[in-house]
Amino acid sequence: MEMNTMLLKALASCDIKLAKILIKGGVNLNIKNPAGQTPFMIACLMNVDVNKKIQVIKCLLGNNVQINETDGLGRNAMMYAVHSKSTEVINFLNEYFLS
Repeated sequence: MEMNTMLLKALASCDIKLAKILIKGGVNLNIKNPAGQTPFMIACLMNVDVNKKIQVIKCLLGNNVQINETDGLGRNAMMYAVHSKSTEVINFLNEYFLS
């Protein structure tokens, strides 16, 4: 399995440890799945402890992920965060985008 695809699968299955290893290992952080979702979008949607979710998001942001990408329906990562109803992630992203 290709390393970039492994990242998408790790995030989709909420395997935080593997995702962070792959992110730090230099995989393509801007790859898209067939629906056009990037690792950043999937991370914002993950159903895990909010602190773990923010750790992954910080890891992605610290490794030059493209933050303005959109999926096949025109949704961006912030929209995924809103859909996940995680106010902590939404606030974190707002602070990040405004700084």
